[in-house]
Formats: sequence, structure tokens, C-alpha cells
Amino acid sequence: GTPTTGDNCAVASTTNDAPGVFPIGDTTVTWTVTDSSGNTATCTQTVTVTDNIDPTISCPATVNVNVDAGLCTASSVALGTPTTGDNCAVASTTNDAPGVFPIGDTTV
Repeated sequence: GTPTTGDNCAVASTTNDAPGVFPIGDTTVTWTVTDSSGNTATCTQTVTVTDNIDPTISCPATVNVNVDAGLCTASSVALGTPTTGDNCAVASTTNDAPGVFPIGDTTV
């Protein structure tokens, strides 16, 4: 935007310290107006940038395993790694896999 400025003589310039690229979060921009006599006044403006784009995830392929020897469960299951992406950065990837898988299908 543009600030509203005025002076009893004449406004010589209006400047700001805005960055070329705004990071996520709040950035304070300071506007400065200078009159023809060199007097200045300032005001501040807050620019808030929010990441509103969801990350993406593609699950690894289905896994088929046999039960552990002498048991009706499987404990050593290599799940694989999902493919993830985000416009900013992926902070973490988690799953709800049990420590021991029973016979049958388990959705992770």
C-alpha cells in the first residue's frame, strides 16, 4: 500500500524499509516521509505472511510379511518411507504403526 502523507510546505520523499521478499510471520515496515526542509515523520505497518498451503504425502507401497517364528505376529516390518513435499519445509513425518503387527491387514 501507500501511506497518506502531507506537509505545510511540500513532501520531498516517502520511503520504506520493506524487504524484497517477506518471510513467514510478521514483518514490521517503517515508512518515512521527508519534507522539503528535511523534517521527517515515521509510521509502522505490519505485514503478516501465512503459509496456507498443505504439505503433500504419497505412501509407500503395500507391504506383505510373514509372521515371526513361533508367533502369530510380525515385529520386524520395514514400512518404507513416504514421499513428502511442501512449499516451505516438511517439519516432520510420523505414522501410527503398532510395534507388533497381528495377522491380517493393518492400515498405517
